[in-house]
Amino acid sequence: MQTSLTPPTGRFPYVAADPSDNIRVRAALAQTLELFEPVVRAIVRMHGHGLDHDDATQQVLLSLLTIALPSYDKARGEVKPYLIACIYRRVKELRRSHGREVRRHKRFLAGQPIAQEPTLTIMDARLDQLAAAIVTEPERFLNESQARVVRATHEYPNATKREIAELLGISATSLSRALRKARRTVASIAMEELVS
Repeated sequence: MQTSLTPPTGRFPYVAADPSDNIRVRAALAQTLELFEPVVRAIVRMHGHGLDHDDATQQVLLSLLTIALPSYDKARGEVKPYLIACIYRRVKELRRSHGREVRRHKRFLAGQPIAQEPTLTIMDARLDQLAAAIVTEPERFLNESQARVVRATHEYPNATKREIAELLGISATSLSRALRKARRTVASIAMEELVS
């Protein structure tokens, strides 16, 4: 019997359409949390510098339940690597948030005015403009090989890396390397853009 889920409601976010399935759904989610709690704790301990580990673990597990699991799509691959990526991403978000709070607290204690940090909409708009410029004119920001790879991946969005590599006459490894370097370059440009 296939379990169908309705959108999150009430205190428990996953309610099966058929009430007899609720027990199975809750048991499956409890088992998932039980399996992933040690993984979450380990990742928080290794990467959650400055965070209260117990609080961070609870926040990450809650985001797994309310955000990651509902948005999981089987077509994207196995659930375990997806959830681990979500755990790393959430810990990173918590560290950033904690760092902002620490900086604001230090400014407050030093008697400095607490500057309003740029809003996400302003930063998003600036990053969107940068992304559009990089896609339309990659040569302006990247070296020749990186620009070629970026242009090809943008022109053929449904092609695999192997197909794009054959099209460009390079190996799939060279393509991956050029994309990785291009991402690093774009990330540093984006950071400079946000800081300025």
